[in-house]
Order: sequence, then structure tokens, then C-alpha cells
Amino acid sequence: MATKGQTLINTCSKQVIEFLTTANDSDGNLLEMVSAWQPNAPEPPEHYHPFQKEYFKVYEGELTVKLNGEITIYRESEMFEIDKGMGHAVWNASNKTAKVYWKVKPALKTENMLEIRAKLSQDKASVAKIFRRLLLAIKYRKELRTGKGSLLN
Repeated sequence: MATKGQTLINTCSKQVIEFLTTANDSDGNLLEMVSAWQPNAPEPPEHYHPFQKEYFKVYEGELTVKLNGEITIYRESEMFEIDKGMGHAVWNASNKTAKVYWKVKPALKTENMLEIRAKLSQDKASVAKIFRRLLLAIKYRKELRTGKGSLLN
């Protein structure tokens, strides 16, 4: 179970996440985080959240966002929202660290999914890693789905 102040490191996505408000803190209504993407992070597979809306505010650097196939770069002080069901990918394609305030409503089990993804990013056994990612995609279908059937970082 995630806790306020807990930090995750996902080496695949080059992302560090700190939990500000967890599902437990908000009766499942809200997950708030600060996320930092290292420079030149890889573009993740496009995905969508069938039951959740996401809110972002860039407060350092810039973030590249693919939303319904269109790419936009958001810079310091800019905000954007992603409605449930909208295909998207979010990453840092720049050569500077990007820091972002990130909110997910409702929280569902997103924090648990992020914790598992961070642990999987440390796993070097490729066959086991693929199998675990497949199980993760099945377990967290309410939180995240891919449109193209790819396995997520």
C-alpha cells in the first residue's frame, strides 16, 4: 500500500514519482503525485484510462504529450487534462529534467500499479518480465489499457 511521501523509481520510463495524496488518504477519490522524468526518457506505448481523468501541471522543464495522435509540448506553468478514454502517452523528450504535478481521479488502484511497474523496471529477466507485465495488464484493466496490445513499461 502506497503512503504519503513514498518515492518510486521506474528505470524503464526514467521516472521518479512521489505520492502526495494516496487512495487511502482520500477514500479512493484522488491520487496526487509529483513526477520527475529524466532527460530523453523513452516514449511509452499509447494507452488510456477507461474510468479516470488525469490532470497535469508542469513546474519545471517540459513534457511531451501525445493525445489522440497529436503531439504537444507543455512547458513550465502550463496545465493540461486527459479525459477518461482518451488515448495518450506522456514523456520527457527534452535534454533537461521535467517535474510535474500529477493528479488522478478517482484513484482506483493506480498507486499499486505504479509500485509494481517500478519493481518490474528493476527486473533483468526478460521472459519473466514479459509474463509479469501481461499479468499486470490483466489485473489493472480498470486503471489502464493499451489500444495496440503492447506491454507497458
